[in-house]
Formats: sequence, C-alpha cells, structure tokens
Amino acid sequence: MTVNSIYELSYVSLGRPGIFIVSFVQFIMSIGLDMIYFIVFGDAAASIVFSLTGKENFWSSRILYILILAGLLVIPLLQKELKEIKMVSVVLFLSIGLFLVLMMLQLIMDGSALNPDEDRSIYYRVHWNLKLMTAFGIILTAYGFQQNLFPIYQSLAIKTTGETLKATGWGLIMAYFLYVMTGILALYVFGTGISSSVMNNIDIETTWSSYIIRVSFMIVLACHIPYIFFSGKESMLIIIDEIRRKSMSYALDHTLQQAVIN
Repeated sequence: MTVNSIYELSYVSLGRPGIFIVSFVQFIMSIGLDMIYFIVFGDAAASIVFSLTGKENFWSSRILYILILAGLLVIPLLQKELKEIKMVSVVLFLSIGLFLVLMMLQLIMDGSALNPDEDRSIYYRVHWNLKLMTAFGIILTAYGFQQNLFPIYQSLAIKTTGETLKATGWGLIMAYFLYVMTGILALYVFGTGISSSVMNNIDIETTWSSYIIRVSFMIVLACHIPYIFFSGKESMLIIIDEIRRKSMSYALDHTLQQAVIN
C-alpha cells in the first residue's frame, strides 16, 4: 500500500486515532510557529518606525503591522496546493539573498567596528552546557519541514521517490548554506555581543543598510507564514472531515481490504 500523506501513514501505524493525534500536533505546531513569525514581524516593523520617528505611539506598535501582514497574506493563505504559492518561494529566496549580501557588505565596509572581540578563535570553541542543548533544539526546528513533505511530493511535476529525494536534498543543501552563512556573518559583525536574535543588534543601528536588512528580514518572515499555515490548515480540515464523514479512514479501510484480497 502506498501512503500519500502523513495522516495516511499515521492511520496505517496507529489506526483511526492516529489521524487525530498527528493532525492535532500539526495544527498546534503550525499555530505556534505562525504566532512567533507574526510577533517578530510586528516587532521588526515597529522598530523601523520608532527608529525613524523616535516616538512610541500607535504607528510604532506591533499590532498595527501584524494586522497589515495578515491582510496581505489572505490570498496566499487560502491556496489549496503548495505550487500555487510558488511566487512566495521566489520572493523568500531573493530576500534571504539580499539579507546575506547586505550583512557581508556591512562586514567588509565597517570591519570590526561593532565587534568588541580581539580573539576570534573563541568562535570555534564548543562549550558543553545547557545553551548548546538549546542550539540543537533550534537546529531541529529550522529543519522541521517534514509536515510539508507529502504536499511537496504532490506538487512535483514528476511524482517519483527519486524526484522527491532530489527536491528534498537541494532544499537541505540550500538551508544549510543559508543558516551557516547567516550565523558566521552575524558573529563576525557583532561578536560575542550578539543577541539571541541578531535583529536586536541590527535594530540599534541607524544606517541605510540596517533598514534594508530589517525590511528584507521582515519579508523572509512573511514568506515563511504561508508554508507553515498550509500544514495547520490541512490538519484542521482533516480533523473536521474525519469527525463528520470519516472520509480518510473509510477510504484507507477500503484500500487496505483491497490490498489484502490481492
């Protein structure tokens, strides 16, 4: 039997309760991550306005920009398939590229002006403590694309295991390169004074490049939301449909019976 979604895989492994368990976990994870992205986007937008005006008011508040972003994302969030939001992926990678280029230019032009460290070898020493465990958790979250693995498969022009592995492999390679480059650039620009979020360091600056970096970072955040929301939306609809009609469990029961007969 061939499974075409993580929900079908959970049904084969755990039966009908597996559909609800996996769907609920996916839904909660999606909602949580989307909330984080909206909050960070709102904070980034508010910080730009505050830097320009120097005033704390409604125009420099988080909620305004969260509502604006939610309105702009209505159409991408309602799409049925991942391939229908292909343009979001293009904008995402362009924004990430712009972010990295500007960080690199800042390092080349300003050098170590913002970096208080004299000994750069400390960047390559591993300290075995609780912070390292936190770092592993962040890495696992960064590579947590598995909720969209089957939708990616369904969006491929050639739906084969080989093509799926190729697409996944390229995705992992690009993600690794982007994450490592961002970390190295941020570390050499700000040194050990770097905050848990590099945007906190960039927010302090008032140069033209810092504003463009912040805007590109906001676009990166905004482009992540449709993909995270997609899995959560799908999970919620599957829960509702399974409660009302038992469509998935009925179809899979029939498929399993046919497989046994054959």
